[in-house]
Amino acid sequence: MSSALTLLCVGAGGQGTTPQQSDCSALVEDLRCVSVAPGGFGHLQARIHLPPYAARLPHPEFAVLNARAYLLDGANCVFSGEITQAALTMDQTGEAVEIVALGGGHVLSDDPGDFSYTDQTTAAIIADQYQQRAAYLPLDSDLSAVIAPGTLFSPVFDGRTFEDVLHELCDLLGDYVWGVWDHPTHRDAQGLPTWQLTLHARSLTTAAFMAQLSDIHSWRVAPSADRAYNGVAIRYSDPANGPGLALAQDARLNADRSQGNAPFRFRRFRRDMGGRPLTAAQATTLAQQYLAVFENITNVITLRLTNVRDARGNAVPLWRVRADRTIVVPELLPHANAFAMPPIWQPGVNQFYIRQAVYEEHADQSPLLTLLLDQVADYAAADLTRLRYAEQLRQRARRQPPPTQPVGLPLKGHWSVSWGTTGAAGDVWGTAVQFPAVLSQPPTGLIFTTIAAQNVASGPLATHLTNWGGQVSVTTATNGGGFWVGTYMTQGN
Repeated sequence: MSSALTLLCVGAGGQGTTPQQSDCSALVEDLRCVSVAPGGFGHLQARIHLPPYAARLPHPEFAVLNARAYLLDGANCVFSGEITQAALTMDQTGEAVEIVALGGGHVLSDDPGDFSYTDQTTAAIIADQYQQRAAYLPLDSDLSAVIAPGTLFSPVFDGRTFEDVLHELCDLLGDYVWGVWDHPTHRDAQGLPTWQLTLHARSLTTAAFMAQLSDIHSWRVAPSADRAYNGVAIRYSDPANGPGLALAQDARLNADRSQGNAPFRFRRFRRDMGGRPLTAAQATTLAQQYLAVFENITNVITLRLTNVRDARGNAVPLWRVRADRTIVVPELLPHANAFAMPPIWQPGVNQFYIRQAVYEEHADQSPLLTLLLDQVADYAAADLTRLRYAEQLRQRARRQPPPTQPVGLPLKGHWSVSWGTTGAAGDVWGTAVQFPAVLSQPPTGLIFTTIAAQNVASGPLATHLTNWGGQVSVTTATNGGGFWVGTYMTQGN
């Protein structure tokens, strides 16, 4: 490779044996390395030319899921991942192995499960997710790079992976991004960097890289209507008060939602988050965050570079550029928002967030870097995809049995009982309660809230609870008629 990068393939090795390690740098014919935000290291593809007959021999350093690929620039890690494909090939050019390695973040999608949390911070939820998988998760135990506010959430993750949990926590926090990158100091037994989980607010103001006109191979600027919404509706389930709807709307629209001074006609973004308990205040904050992201037309920019510079204008190698950084491109200023006196660096104007970085190098060709730049929050595209998928699930659910309440998500309902004048003091009056959804497991109890009551000495008392319902009763205080009317909420289901 003309870049002189080092590609190491390291097998896991058996118990008590030294892992097989191969430096494939001199044999690489084609190389493609990707980083993404959110996610961290994306994937690496490489074609490695082998000596005659070598493709027919065992290669533990390419063993699928038991070997790793490292792309190194001296002591700097360009990519670190797990080999998931390794095809041994032979054609007229000779024998080769074509490998695909997925970045460390892909291990977070291996183990789906059911989880629920009550009034926990993002950091505490992530720490618990890690701890439950610590015995087999190939991730560094250092979670100090998980930086999030101390806001309390009560989410329910039904059948979710660690990766799903991170995506949804970033949703709840707002404009946050997660990734799995090389640890800055920790090394494994082979002296290679371990994988560290990071989570933080997106930084749009600190420039990391710069590209001038002479550095640009080509660009493409496309205003995106898919991410243009000036009304937001978030459905949520408050653990104390039940379902609700949080609304946010561009103040530039007229009262009747005609366009007014808004940049485009009224379009609503709707998100159903009823499966993840939020307070009304949290849902309203989330709706406002979505509105701030969507209420103006934004550009999706593809930029291809033959050279790149640091923030001070000094040339740096193309492979040093990663996703989850920003780049200043003065030449794109005419294609961004109009400013009468634009500063040298202006986020969203000529300074852009890197959502994806693709470094490519082929034999006898100059390396090329392709950047996907986006002025919108990272979760926007993923959320739109999830909305379409959720709608498909809802349509299929119409042909399915009654819904099952997710583990840990309380269920609220209404219950009442009444009796006539023949009632005597100390009588016990009760009826069955039928839950509107089948619970994942029997509740340990019911919490009752009284709306109105008359001639009740004690109760309501719930007994014989199952996944489908139970028996509830009250005891009368004096002779004569009476009633109890109120709501219940399940505990421990």
